[in-house]
Amino acid sequence: MLITGGTGALGESLARYLVAERGVRHLLLTGRGGRVPDWAGGLPAKVRVVACDVSDRAAVDALVTSCRPAPTAVFHLAGVVDDGVVDTMTPDRLATVLAPKADGAWHLHEATKDLGLSAFVLYSSAAGVLGRPGQSNYAAANGFLDALARHRVAHGLPAQALAWGPWTTADEEGMAARVAPTRLGEGGVLSVTEGEGVRLLDAAMRLAEPVLVPIPLDLAAAGGPAAPSVLADLVAQRAARSERYVPDVPNPGAAGAVRAAVQAPGAWRERLAAVAAAERETALAELIRVEVAAVLGFADPASLPAERAFTELGFDSLTAVQLRNRLSAFTRVRLAPTVVMEFPTLPALAAHVHAALVDAGAVPQDGSETPTPAADSADSTAEAHDGRDAPAPHSPPSSPFRFSVLYHRVLRDQGPLEAMGLRHLASYALPTFSEKERTRHAVPPVRLAHGGGTPVAYIPDYLSPLHREPTTLAEQFDGERDLYLLEHPGFGTRRAVPDGMATLVRTHAETVRALPTDQAPVIVGYCAGGAIAHAVARRLAHTGHPPAGVILIDSHAGLMRRNDPRGLALMSACAALPDDVVDQLDDSSLVAGGGYARVLENWQPEPSPVPTLLLRGRPTPHMRQTAPDGDWQPHWPLPHDSADLPGDHFSVLNRDAHSTAAAIRDWLTG
Repeated sequence: MLITGGTGALGESLARYLVAERGVRHLLLTGRGGRVPDWAGGLPAKVRVVACDVSDRAAVDALVTSCRPAPTAVFHLAGVVDDGVVDTMTPDRLATVLAPKADGAWHLHEATKDLGLSAFVLYSSAAGVLGRPGQSNYAAANGFLDALARHRVAHGLPAQALAWGPWTTADEEGMAARVAPTRLGEGGVLSVTEGEGVRLLDAAMRLAEPVLVPIPLDLAAAGGPAAPSVLADLVAQRAARSERYVPDVPNPGAAGAVRAAVQAPGAWRERLAAVAAAERETALAELIRVEVAAVLGFADPASLPAERAFTELGFDSLTAVQLRNRLSAFTRVRLAPTVVMEFPTLPALAAHVHAALVDAGAVPQDGSETPTPAADSADSTAEAHDGRDAPAPHSPPSSPFRFSVLYHRVLRDQGPLEAMGLRHLASYALPTFSEKERTRHAVPPVRLAHGGGTPVAYIPDYLSPLHREPTTLAEQFDGERDLYLLEHPGFGTRRAVPDGMATLVRTHAETVRALPTDQAPVIVGYCAGGAIAHAVARRLAHTGHPPAGVILIDSHAGLMRRNDPRGLALMSACAALPDDVVDQLDDSSLVAGGGYARVLENWQPEPSPVPTLLLRGRPTPHMRQTAPDGDWQPHWPLPHDSADLPGDHFSVLNRDAHSTAAAIRDWLTG
């Protein structure tokens, strides 16, 4: 009997079941390394372990041919995970997951279809049936296994795909251990204990169905908004509203409102309006606490420490977006995709969401009747319920009066200089802060990766609001080195921008000094953020705290000069987005970016003793279209090392982030 991927915890459970319950006496286990597991010697059966890459057709053919006697049954357990949101998927990441799962299953099918097998069992995943955020590649691979099982049965061959949920095993290196628990258990799907798994496997193998989903369910949770719609028929009472446990809060009125809260789209507005104005933010904080617990998989929301940073509690970029989607749905207020990173504690996030509700007119400030904004239409309710951005109150997405729509129209019809002028002009309406006020306006750093190597302090671009968070780049360094995002002050509701370059540089320099590390960090800046990174590193060096280095990712020195044609063209490339993306833009970020462009206008880099690396990306198609014969190679006027990247100006942070990380790693180690 052949078990691929059979040397781990799931393989152990399966092997023990087959030997004890099915009387199997010969087992052939495969794994990528060929390591013989400790438990194999304790089985009352002959166990052979072979290293085999099942994604290699020739290796699978050789494996099956080497079996004497030929295998009587095949169990395909091999697989890996490489989770991430859809826009971070690359051909390599798809291949990493599809090869062992889908290719391996097909190779086994073709190599054994004439052997007269008694069983051909594929360990699939409920991700392919129910869907699971952040696992598009894994869901596709397992969907293929389910289809293959049906294909074999249709051709008279034995097959069964078991779409498991997460297993709780003693093997902390298994796939389930590498998937965030919130993504595994959200929406009513519970983990499978080892004992339950064996019983479910035994029951499944006694059925003739080609595809089964052996998962335990919490039917109460399966009625919530996070539950897959395919589970709706299993819920006894199919209602849009369901009660959630919420801990007590100090004020009885607020607690009553919170306990009565429901998860229907926009429901928090009505509940908060019933609470006295002075108590409303406390009530809102408790509502948010429950959603934080749900996203992170905490059974008791009261156990969440309110003052701990969300990243310390276990948030990553995907779960941060999940929480933001919940809050947008329940408040029907547009919240920025990075809101959880920008307001990284429960009190800060509650204050921001409360301010957004007040600004939207969604809740009164004095307890009077809540106005009904124009966005509270049936269409916007459906949109919020789907987990996408809720429309901005009083301003439908197609409204011509949104700043982002006006900006994009000017950019398209008049050009980048005029569009940037619009952002400059609008930014004069923003408040500013001076060096004396910097401490109050500094944004706490957000740690996006963990590790023991030279830490990275990442300073983002400020021109494009869609490229501020280096999520995919951080994933490349997770487990290797800390990566901190140093967000610029002023990007968010009710924030001021710095009054000049000196204020901005000192604010960021002090944030770098305060990072919780004993090692000097390397400061990385992307695009226009590279100019700020250089200036911050220079200040740190002159104050006796030099960083390990400065890395400029596709930073064009001429971008800050309004009369530089390359700078204008790059500005256009950074801002020229498809029409269907314009509605995702955050108006306040566009205006704040205009304020930063004023701060850095005509700035020139000054000599610095800090070692510098310039990573040069390829021009984007838009850049070539704008100036086919233009010199798009990034230039830096001061001494530096340089390296070319295979990615373009935008892909260096997402699709080609692995190459960018490798270049950074090579320079730091060299």
